[in-house]
Amino acid sequence: MNRLVRWPFRFSKIQILIFLALGITLFLTPLPERFLKIPVLKAQDFFFTLRYHVTAPPKLLSQILLVSIDEKSIAALNERWPLSRAHYADLLERLMPAAPKVIAFDFVFSGRGDPLGDFRLAQAIERTHNVVLASFVGPDGSVIISEEEIRSVAAGSGVVNKILDSDLTVRRAKLKYQDEHGNLAALPWEIEILRQFQSVSLSFPRKRESRNWVTRSSRVMTEERINFRLKPADVDQISFHEFLTKGVEASRVKDKIIVIGTTASALHDYYGTPLGFMPGVVINLNFLANLISGDHLRELPKLFEILAGLALLAFGLFFALRFDALRGAVYLGISSATFLAIFFLLFLFNYPGDFFTPLVGSWAGFACIALYRSFRMRIENATLKGKVETDPLTSLYNRRALEDRLPAELEKLTLTKGERRGDISSELSVMMIDIDDFKKLNDTFGHPFGDDVLRSVAFLIRQNIRSDDIAVRYGGEEFCIVLPSTQKEIAFQIAEKIRRAVCTSKHTYVNLAASLSVSVGIASARKDELFAMASLIRAADEALYQAKHQGKNQTVLFSGFRN
Repeated sequence: MNRLVRWPFRFSKIQILIFLALGITLFLTPLPERFLKIPVLKAQDFFFTLRYHVTAPPKLLSQILLVSIDEKSIAALNERWPLSRAHYADLLERLMPAAPKVIAFDFVFSGRGDPLGDFRLAQAIERTHNVVLASFVGPDGSVIISEEEIRSVAAGSGVVNKILDSDLTVRRAKLKYQDEHGNLAALPWEIEILRQFQSVSLSFPRKRESRNWVTRSSRVMTEERINFRLKPADVDQISFHEFLTKGVEASRVKDKIIVIGTTASALHDYYGTPLGFMPGVVINLNFLANLISGDHLRELPKLFEILAGLALLAFGLFFALRFDALRGAVYLGISSATFLAIFFLLFLFNYPGDFFTPLVGSWAGFACIALYRSFRMRIENATLKGKVETDPLTSLYNRRALEDRLPAELEKLTLTKGERRGDISSELSVMMIDIDDFKKLNDTFGHPFGDDVLRSVAFLIRQNIRSDDIAVRYGGEEFCIVLPSTQKEIAFQIAEKIRRAVCTSKHTYVNLAASLSVSVGIASARKDELFAMASLIRAADEALYQAKHQGKNQTVLFSGFRN
C-alpha cells in the first residue's frame, strides 16, 4: 500500500529567513573580486575622506620639508623643463650647512645635461653623502635611471612608480622590483629614503619586525595599499625659487627629510587618490609616512565580513517581510547606519573592509521582497475588488459596480463642451434587459435550470457587446448594460442583436430544454436629457415596462414617463 511520504523537517519563518540570507551571502561573496572591485574601493575612498576630516595629520610631518618646484618657480627661473642641474647643485650647497638627515629628489636626472651643471651636481651630491635619487619603470618594463656620473655618488636610488587601478586612481605601491630571474632589482624610492633616515640595512626575505615594511605574516609582500592621510596643504613646503633666493631657517632643515619634487600642474604629475587629485610627490610622501610610522592598512578577517554582511542581509529580509515598505526602509536605514559606523570604527584602526557589497545586497533583497509584496497586494486587492464587484453566478458586474461606474461615465459626458457635444462619443445609452416569464420557468423546471438560464443569457450578452461596455446583473432575472459613446439608435441595434441571440438559442440543462425571449428598454442621457444615474436607469426601466406591456420579446426606446 502506498503511503504519503512527508518531509521529516518543519522550518519556522526565522529559520527560513536565516537560510535565505545565508544562501544570498554565499552567492554575493565572490562578486566583489569579480565585478564590484572598483565600487568597493570607491566606497572605501569615502572612508578615507571622512577620516581625513575627523583625525589630525600624522605627527611625523614635522620631520619632512618639501621643496616644491611650482609654477612660480618655473616662471621665475625663466627656463623650460627640465631645469638646469646647476640649480639643484645650488640647492644642495645651501642645505648642507643645516645638516638635513636625508635629501631626496622625486624625479630622474636621466641623460646628459650641461656638462658644468652635471659636474657641479655630482660634486654636491658626493659632499652631501645622504642624497637619494629617483628612477622610473616605463610601461614596457624598461628602467629609466639617473645619469651614471650623478647616480654613482648618491647614497641610493629608488623607484617612484605607483600602481594605477582601472579607475585611474592610485591606491597601491610596490614593495620591491624583481628582474626576469626573480631576483631583487630595486626598491621603492620611499624605502631607500627610510634606509638613510633610520640608518638600517635591508636584505630579503626578512621576518616581520616592528619596522619591517616588506613581509607580513612570514609572507613576502610584493605590494601594499597606501594609507592616505595627507593632502598637499598638510605638508610643510617652500617654493624652490624662494629657497634659492632667500634660503630657509636651519630649524626647518636640521635632521629632517628634505624632498625636492614638482607640484606644477603644467608638468602633468597629478593623479587621482582617495583624497582627491594630488601631485605624485605628495602621494609618495603618504607612502613614506606609512613606512616611517608603521601606519599600514591591515586585512579585515573575511569571516567577519561574511558574518556582518549576513546579519545585515537578514535584517533587510526581515524588515521587508515584517513591516510595510516605508517603515521597513527606515529600520533598514538605521541598521545600515549602525553597520557603517562599525566599519568606520574599524577603518580608524586601519582595518578597511568591504561594506559596500553587504549594503547593496541587503537593500537589493529588501527592495525585491518589498516590490514582490506590493505586487502581490495589488493582485490580491484587484482580485478582492473583482469579487466584491462581480456577481458570482453570472460573472457580470453587480449593482455595486454599476453605482461606481455609471456616475463616472455621466460626469465625463457632462464635461464635454462645444462642438464635441454633437459627436457620437458625447452620448451615453443604458439598456435594461429582463427575461420573459422567468418565474414560470423556475416553477416549471426548477431553480437549477433557472440559474443555468441566467448564466447562458449573461454569456450571450457578453458575446454581443463591446469591451468598453459595462454589463451588470441588476437583480433577479434583470440585466443592465451601460454603453459609453453610443447613440440611442446604435444602442437599439445592439439590443436587437442580443434579443435575437437569446430567441434563437436553445437553453438546455441536463435533459431539459426551453426557448427563451427577453424584453429590452433603452434610454440615452443626452437625447433624453437625463444626466443623473437614478433618472437614466428609471427611464430605461420605463421603456422596459412598455416592452413588457406591448407583448414582450421586443426592444422599446424611452419616449417619456407614464402619467
